[in-house]
Amino acid sequence: RPKAEVFLFTNNKSLVTRLNLVWGITAYYYDKSSNTEETIKEVKNFLKSKGIVKNGDIMVNTLGLPSWQGEKTNMLKVSVID
Repeated sequence: RPKAEVFLFTNNKSLVTRLNLVWGITAYYYDKSSNTEETIKEVKNFLKSKGIVKNGDIMVNTLGLPSWQGEKTNMLKVSVID
């Protein structure tokens, strides 16, 4: 298991349960269909509001685009929490 905390946001409810139990990933159900930038912003704000991340933390986002087609990971974005 990775040393860094891993958070997953997905619209697949069974995946949320499996990953929480098996891999130690903190998974959240997320079913909004926003654009990529808006989704990343919402995820940052959610994690910040829960006290999980703070200003200055580095966040790595991976996505499968287009999301409605269930693509495998094909995008990576590194950002700083502000």
